[in-house]
Amino acid sequence: MRRGDILYRWNVLPWWPLALCWAALIALAVVMPIVQPARGDVPFVVDALGYALVWGIPAWVALLAMWSVRHFGRIVVTRTELRVGRHHVPVDRLSRDHLYLLAHDLPELRARLEPLPDLPWPRLRLLARQARWSGRPLGGAFAAPFGVRTHPLVLAGGPAVEVATRDLAGLVEALLGVVPATPAADAAQPRRTGVLLPVALVVVLPVLIVGGLVWYVGAAAGRTAFTLPDRAGDLVRRDDAGLINDVGPAFTGVARVHLDTYAAATYVRDRGKRPAYFVLGGEGTVQSPPRLLRQALGADAQRLDPGTRAGSLWCATRELAGTWRRVCGWADAGTAGFVVGLGSPREGYAELAARTRAVRAAGTRTAG
Repeated sequence: MRRGDILYRWNVLPWWPLALCWAALIALAVVMPIVQPARGDVPFVVDALGYALVWGIPAWVALLAMWSVRHFGRIVVTRTELRVGRHHVPVDRLSRDHLYLLAHDLPELRARLEPLPDLPWPRLRLLARQARWSGRPLGGAFAAPFGVRTHPLVLAGGPAVEVATRDLAGLVEALLGVVPATPAADAAQPRRTGVLLPVALVVVLPVLIVGGLVWYVGAAAGRTAFTLPDRAGDLVRRDDAGLINDVGPAFTGVARVHLDTYAAATYVRDRGKRPAYFVLGGEGTVQSPPRLLRQALGADAQRLDPGTRAGSLWCATRELAGTWRRVCGWADAGTAGFVVGLGSPREGYAELAARTRAVRAAGTRTAG
């Protein structure tokens, strides 16, 4: 494109900030190798390039940002097309009537032009408002530069494009010199999707929100919670801090991952003195009960009947505080816990599972 073909040019950013960055880079590359030369026999050119590339990173970033703003925001009008950044629009696609409307609303431009033709200004304003919603920004940038307003340019077919400029009067005057007299299209009926989308937002979205709240409240109302009971059948809570500190760490890691709150305690039998069971249990949102039990008891644990409540109940033998002990654990969507037998080694999984079901039933309640 020859320079004589350009009728109008506007840049969103002047040239001197880029020149200032280049000057800073050159000064950095020349001065720093003299003030603080590199160690060893390093050529001056290599030392200068190193300072310019490494210490000059802020200047490079600023250069890239300013080049992008200038490149994507540059507006050029030739005899055949409007160029904004990387987009080219033939001038015969622009609506001359809409350009007259813009000139009519710009007092400084209206005074310079010959008497404007008598056009249906209300209809043109309606077309401009309708087309603005479908306008796509020209240039290729993600958004208009900071502090620069976008303006619609209606095309001859009815839609519009958006141009970011601070010199709307100069752009319109240049375009009026090259755009042929092609009238803008009649006001088109709104597309059905343009009506359905607001209706969907006004009607469907509240329904979804209310439905979600109802589901959440219902789910919360039916969610189970667990606290360690003071009594479960013939078991009475009597905490032994030493045993809790010895056995508890084997299960607190899994509890921290899957439960919101949890606690540990020891239980004795009626009229007993020595702890017979260790219990750790709590509540939270358990995404996968089998996964929780697998992490705590191992993949070879035996699956037993959880009883009347939903969920899973597994039992296994694990080494805890230097002693092999039988452990049963349960988990459902809202609670989980473990029961460790501390008494008779003859107690099997069936008996320990029955104790686990009793502790679970005594400590479980329905939230809400």
